[in-house]
Amino acid sequence: MKENYLSEDQGIKIVLHLSTKYHIEMICVEAKRLDFDVILGCQVYRQSKFGEKLKQP
Repeated sequence: MKENYLSEDQGIKIVLHLSTKYHIEMICVEAKRLDFDVILGCQVYRQSKFGEKLKQP
């Protein structure tokens, strides 16, 4: 973090974001292996209204 001038809080947020992306990718890989046609989910964005869930492809 010191090399990139990030605070500890910023570093933690980045790690959590990348970890979430990794787990979503693993779910998709396994779903494809099991011949699923569709996966539905929802994701909350900071830009959305408080608690509002948005469907994503």
